[in-house]
Amino acid sequence: MSIPQPGKGQPLDSSYISKIITAINDLTVKVASKFSNSQIYTTAGKQVARTTDLAIDAGYETVTNSTSSATSEITQSHRFGVVFKYPPIVTATAVTNNNISGKVINVYVKNVSTTSADIIVKFNTADTTAVGVNIIAVGLPSIS
Repeated sequence: MSIPQPGKGQPLDSSYISKIITAINDLTVKVASKFSNSQIYTTAGKQVARTTDLAIDAGYETVTNSTSSATSEITQSHRFGVVFKYPPIVTATAVTNNNISGKVINVYVKNVSTTSADIIVKFNTADTTAVGVNIIAVGLPSIS
C-alpha cells in the first residue's frame, strides 16, 4: 500500500493518519509471518512453531573424574528446567579453565528425553579431575 505524501501545508486529518496506521499494521503482519516461525524436526516429524513459543533451557554441570584414569568416561544426567513436548535439540560444551587448558576432553550428549539428557565427558588425561559443562536445550515446551 503506497501512501501519498501530504502537500505542503496540508493538515493531517484522521483519514490520512488512519492510512498510515493501516499500512504499518499490514507491514507488521507480513514481516511477522515471514520471520517469526521456526521449523522444528521432532520425533513426530517436522513441526512449524512461532519462535516465541520455543523454550530454551540453559544449565551448567560439573563432571568429576573420580577414577583418575586417562581414558575414563563419566556420565551425568542433566534435568531440564522445563518439560518439552518432544525431545529437544541439546548441545553441551566443556568450559575451559586453568585446570583443563590444553588437555583433550570430549563431551557427548546421549539419551535425550523430554525432561533430561545424559552428558558424557571423556577424560583423555589422568590428571584432570573435574570439568564444567554448559548445556543448552531448545525445543517446544509441553504446554505452549
